Amino acid sequence: MTETDRRLSEESEQRFLDLYAHLLVYVNDRFEVIGEIETVADLEQHYTDELLPLRNTLYNESTTDLIEDFVEENPPDLSEADLEQVTAWTDFVAGEFVVVRYREDDAIFLDWTEPPKAYAVRPARLPFAEVWDESALPVPVSSVVLLPFEDQIVYDGWIGVKNIIFGGSPLGPRDWIGIRHGVNFVDARWR
Repeated sequence: MTETDRRLSEESEQRFLDLYAHLLVYVNDRFEVIGEIETVADLEQHYTDELLPLRNTLYNESTTDLIEDFVEENPPDLSEADLEQVTAWTDFVAGEFVVVRYREDDAIFLDWTEPPKAYAVRPARLPFAEVWDESALPVPVSSVVLLPFEDQIVYDGWIGVKNIIFGGSPLGPRDWIGIRHGVNFVDARWR
């Protein structure tokens, strides 16, 4: 299994990044989070960590309303297909997960909330293996946003890694084996 097997195609990756960048520019225009960003080109001049406050604004405000307003106003003059894709993002899932496994085309993100769900997630850009080694799994992650994209689930590019303690010891492979039964699995069929 290669790292590229776990990523979107280059064309899909570029489409995702372009649509997401337009949405972030719209959010910045609305809330003036980063003064010098007025276009996608301006946004591309910033490092990812510099853009985190902008991304957080998208998910701290009324996300669904922001996305719907963006689609209605369509400032970048996107195609109908692109607008439909952005509209699908109103069905995002945000929170804390545990990455429990890599598969050939994705990684499994476990959501502990009731009822528990497991999401098959593909990285839009950076392969998961470049974020953490498979031998480190399971990995608890926070501040993750999962988005439906082209009949797949992707994360928006930001992941916080943190330690979670269960019963006095770190979550290990045996914990995953014990809880994997009875978990709703979500892949290309969103929710």
